[in-house]
Amino acid sequence: AKPAGKTVSASGTVSAVTADSLTVKGKDAEWTFAVDKDTKITMSGATKKTATLKDAKKPAQITEFVKTGDTVTVQYHDGATKHAAEVLVRSSVKK
Repeated sequence: AKPAGKTVSASGTVSAVTADSLTVKGKDAEWTFAVDKDTKITMSGATKKTATLKDAKKPAQITEFVKTGDTVTVQYHDGATKHAAEVLVRSSVKK
């Protein structure tokens, strides 16, 4: 079987985020990634929040962690769907 495509990374600013997709605007391109329960979110303070959601028996939604305007690096599988494997939040917008 052929691998799902190599893992590539893209960095930029979040222009849209929903429960199942993430749109990131880079310097000269914009990408939309598919996100799901397998997408790993990495940011400072995320582990605490993930634990809180687990205690509340709520699935962690990407919208709890990633906001429009955040600077992120997305590691994704370069295929038809651009599945986001990991989203690293480098700087988040203060609410």
